[in-house]
Amino acid sequence: MKQTVNKRIKMKQKINKQKILISIALILIIGLALGLNAGAAASPTALVVNYDMTKVDKDLKPGGSGTLIIVIQNTGGLPAKDVEASISYPLREY
Repeated sequence: MKQTVNKRIKMKQKINKQKILISIALILIIGLALGLNAGAAASPTALVVNYDMTKVDKDLKPGGSGTLIIVIQNTGGLPAKDVEASISYPLREY
């Protein structure tokens, strides 16, 4: 009788350990899934011209040449790769 009680206790302990391990595994899997979704929810790449940091030669006039420094910033949450920028202006006849 005592052996049967001990076997039942050991069996319940084993089942409880298994339940705990399964619970921990589920928590880890759910946490990982939520973490991956949070990364995907980051704001996309957003390139903007920072006009405060942009510098223009004071002597620069249409048809002339000079220095123009334009600062383009990524304000998004994802990296910007292989960025290309072009400057176009309307052609006017004088």
